[in-house]
Amino acid sequence: MYEPGIYAPAEELRRVAELLTERQKPLTVHARALSKVSLAYDASPFGRPHNLRALDELFDMSRGLKLKLHYSHAIFVGQATYRTHEEMLKIFNQMRQEGIDLWFDLYDSRIFNWRTWVRMA
Repeated sequence: MYEPGIYAPAEELRRVAELLTERQKPLTVHARALSKVSLAYDASPFGRPHNLRALDELFDMSRGLKLKLHYSHAIFVGQATYRTHEEMLKIFNQMRQEGIDLWFDLYDSRIFNWRTWVRMA
């Protein structure tokens, strides 16, 4: 979502995750996309929502690691993106089941600067 990370190849992100896992340090990320459609991926009206594609990418990058991962932010911009919330939570649960120590924060854009941090149990 932000430069320069939006341009980082998956292999580079994986290596950073490996280093942080070795050092038992958390990786805090903004996903490449937080909305159904973004500039991070090719737009297709029938394709997978971009926020879920970005989460899939993080999941793939984290597989097999005992990574401490903080996902910033579980935000749903507009109704089209909100419709993805159940699948996002399902993916979060799958990540936890695979040993990823996942934390995320919720950001409610209706209330200025309100955040809640959640650890998946």
